[in-house]
Amino acid sequence: MTVRTKQQTYLNYINGQWVPSASGKTEASLNPADIDDIVGYVQESSAEDVNAAVEAARRAQAAWRKLSGPKRGEYLFRAADVLEKRLDEIAETMTREMGKTLPEAKGRCSGESIFCATTLERGCDRSVRSFHPRTAKR
Repeated sequence: MTVRTKQQTYLNYINGQWVPSASGKTEASLNPADIDDIVGYVQESSAEDVNAAVEAARRAQAAWRKLSGPKRGEYLFRAADVLEKRLDEIAETMTREMGKTLPEAKGRCSGESIFCATTLERGCDRSVRSFHPRTAKR
């Protein structure tokens, strides 16, 4: 017996906020292995949504550029930590939404986490690397 739970409606993340699309329309995201399984509902984003996201990204990039390497590193480590803590949940969603096998999805999530940490190791000074256990000198 299959038990279906209420599907979530996913919003666009623009300018630091979760917002519906300008079109006001959503579309079902189906599990490619079981088209009766609705993973959730996604926004039918418009050119207006894309333009708002691009403009918000431009403004954010100007502020990001002003951050020091160590401060940027803190954000990368937080992103890596969130990916690691939610690995199973994210991998299961990727499997349902994209049709990836569970091991492939977990590998992809782990790879993103490692990418964040590796980028930090290569790009930041020793003071940042020493504060996080993953990159601290032993």
